[in-house]
Amino acid sequence: MSRRAISVVMVLLTALQLSATTIKELWIAAPDTLFPYLDQAKRSELVDFWEMKQKGQSPETNGVGGLKVETKNKLDGVSTLDTLTSNFMQVGLNKSTRVQMKLVEENGDTLICMVKTISLPEGDSEVAFYDKGWNLKRSATLNWHDYLKKPEAMSEETFKNEVQAIGLAFVKASINADDNWMDVTLGIPLQPKEVKPELKAIMQTNVKIDISSVK
Repeated sequence: MSRRAISVVMVLLTALQLSATTIKELWIAAPDTLFPYLDQAKRSELVDFWEMKQKGQSPETNGVGGLKVETKNKLDGVSTLDTLTSNFMQVGLNKSTRVQMKLVEENGDTLICMVKTISLPEGDSEVAFYDKGWNLKRSATLNWHDYLKKPEAMSEETFKNEVQAIGLAFVKASINADDNWMDVTLGIPLQPKEVKPELKAIMQTNVKIDISSVK
C-alpha cells in the first residue's frame, strides 16, 4: 500500500473514531493494536451477531455454535460478546481475559474507561482511560494494600504480620453497567482455598469505588 493510501486510511479511521458516539461504534473504530487478535472486521461481526440475537435471529457464528454471541479470533480461540448497551460492553477475549468498557463523563469530556482482567485464576485488573479517539489519557494498577483494613480488635503487630503473610495479592475490578461504580475484589493466589480467619478479617469485602476516582 502506498504512503498516500495509508494516509487516507488513517484520516478516515480518525474521522470514524471522532464521530463515534456509542460504545459499540467506539469498539468497532478502536485501533487493532488494542485488540491484536480481534481486528475491526471481527469486532464489527460480534456487534452484528449481538444485534441479530436481539431481533430473535440466529447468527452464524463461524462454526463456533451455541447460544452465545461469539466468533473465532485470529488465534483460533473464541471471543464472546457478553453485554452491550449504549454506553457499556463486556467482551471475553479468550477463556482467561475479559474486557469491560464504559463511557464516563469527566470535566465535560467523554472518556472510555477500559478494565482488562486476566484470571490467573485469581482476577488481576488493569484500568485505563481513553478519549474518543482512543488516545490514552491515563492508566492505573489498583494497589491491593488499599483494600486491607485492620479490625479494631486486632493489634498493630498482628495486622502487620498478616499483611506480610499475604505476600502477593491481585485486585479484580468489575464495572457496573448501570452506574459509574466498580466492584473491587481482593484475591490471594498463594494462600490455600480455605483462607485462615485472620486473613479474611483484614480483607475488605463488597468494596465499591467511583470510576472517576481511579488515577
